[in-house]
Formats: sequence, structure tokens, C-alpha cells
Amino acid sequence: MCIKIAIVDDEVIALKLFEISFKKEVRSGKICLHTFNSAQKLFDFLKEEGDEVVFIFSDINMPVIDGFQVLKHVKEKYPHIKVCMESAYAQQEFVEKAYSLGAEMYLTKPIDFQAVKRILEPFYKTVDDQEVLECCQVKRSS
Repeated sequence: MCIKIAIVDDEVIALKLFEISFKKEVRSGKICLHTFNSAQKLFDFLKEEGDEVVFIFSDINMPVIDGFQVLKHVKEKYPHIKVCMESAYAQQEFVEKAYSLGAEMYLTKPIDFQAVKRILEPFYKTVDDQEVLECCQVKRSS
């Protein structure tokens, strides 16, 4: 079975960059990538599939519900999910807040996708052809 990863970012271009960067892993069945342009859409998805999600990459600066609120919500309701915060800001106070709320990683934009792939590699699992057909595709909620 592939690992389920969710990306939440209000910038469409950021979501597209994840999709492009992980195209090979999605096609090979290593990753099921789910992208969301709002925290509320991510929360709705998690109500249905939160038990299966392994990683969430969340932007910090988003309207209505920011990334820190996403992090708090995920850690309270789905403590098994690893959360990586991402931001264009490398301010120490942002980094410290993210880690104090339970983030496993903090990445600054532009994201080094090769580094992210190396982090995710140990989680990739071998899947058979049927599982690839069933689960491994990019799923957008815009």
C-alpha cells in the first residue's frame, strides 16, 4: 500500500509544485498525494481518511485557518500523523512555535523536494499492481 500524504496550501502554484515533484512516486505507487487549498478541506478529508494519512505538509500563512491551527488540530485528533510546516519565513519564532506545537519538520520555501524525498524514502512500501491502480493518483480538492 502507498503512503498517504496531504498537502495544504492556499497557493495553487505550491500545490502544483508538489504534484510535479512527486509525479514519479505517485505513478510508481509509493505515494497517494492529496492536495487542499484550505485547512477546512483538509479537515473534512481527515474525518474520512485521517487514520491512513502518514504525512501532512502545511503552509503557515493561510487565510481563515493558519498552519499553526492546522498543526494543533492534527496533533490533537490524529497524533500518529507527522506534520511538516512550510513557510517563506525562516524567522526563529516561527520555527520554535512549529516545533513546540509538535511539528516534526520545518521547511522554508522554496522547498528542496529532493531532500523531502529522502526523508520519505523509508516509508515507501512495495505495492502490487492492483493497489497501484486503486490508490496511487493525485487527488485534488480545490
